[in-house]
Amino acid sequence: MAGHRAEASVATLKTHAGTVYLVRTRATADGGRALVFTDITDKTRAETALELAEQALVEQRAHAEVYLADLYDWLDRASVEAEGAKTTLLRAMSHELKTPLNAILGFSDLMMTLADNLSPEQVREYAGLVHQGGSNLLRLVNQIMDLTKLATGRYDLRCVRLDAGLGLLQAAQSCATAAATRGITIDSQDCGAGLMIEADEGVYDAMIDQLLYNALTFAHADATVRLSARLDGALVAVTVADNGPGVKPRDLERILRPFEQAGAVTEHAKGSGLGLTLVKAFAERHGGSLAIQSAPGEGFAATITFRAAS
Repeated sequence: MAGHRAEASVATLKTHAGTVYLVRTRATADGGRALVFTDITDKTRAETALELAEQALVEQRAHAEVYLADLYDWLDRASVEAEGAKTTLLRAMSHELKTPLNAILGFSDLMMTLADNLSPEQVREYAGLVHQGGSNLLRLVNQIMDLTKLATGRYDLRCVRLDAGLGLLQAAQSCATAAATRGITIDSQDCGAGLMIEADEGVYDAMIDQLLYNALTFAHADATVRLSARLDGALVAVTVADNGPGVKPRDLERILRPFEQAGAVTEHAKGSGLGLTLVKAFAERHGGSLAIQSAPGEGFAATITFRAAS
């Protein structure tokens, strides 16, 4: 009605069917009205779609700003953590590399300087210490190389059928001299024969050797280190346990991280801190796991699981 009273008017009309018309009216000279209907349905739909797109764009931009803010915060935290990890790595590496190198250089210098005055027993003693330092250094370098290969996914396993219990017995025999030196007894009565697993033989031996090395290092003198292999459902569980000082519950997760053992307060923190890290990584690479049970004054037990061979 307002349009009819005006000289000219423009309005939009939308029908129940969804069609949209632009309606223009104008008064005529004879007192009538001229009406022009223009179908603008497609144009209206396009404009509506554009408005919705602009609204969605605004919402997505708001979400993106929140996401980017969170991402920047995460990157800042990751940068701080990475810097801390790098510092820990450099500190641990410098200490663990320098210790055997100092022994090698120090005792070799003594042998060269006092060569004419050393008795055969002293020569053998110093040569043994040099050899020990070289072995420790080689052990550390090999651990770092293995850890690097595992981290980059370039460590290829050559799995074969192995007798888990037999592998434990062989490791016990190879460590018998070192155990006897400290008066430690290795109990391998629970190493049942015939428990077959699918594993890389060299890696399996290295894992058991590392756990035995830890046990002999931290067990009390005149103690007993117990080895066992048992069937646990579809898995074979291999355990090396000592009666050493143990580890506090809050430290159990931490000591599995690289270099975390170096400089820790517990007695179980000797060494480079790579041994358990590698054992855990190798166990998971085989589709198994590493579980640790320990408490202060109650010893330390490490259990590796492997899939039983069919």
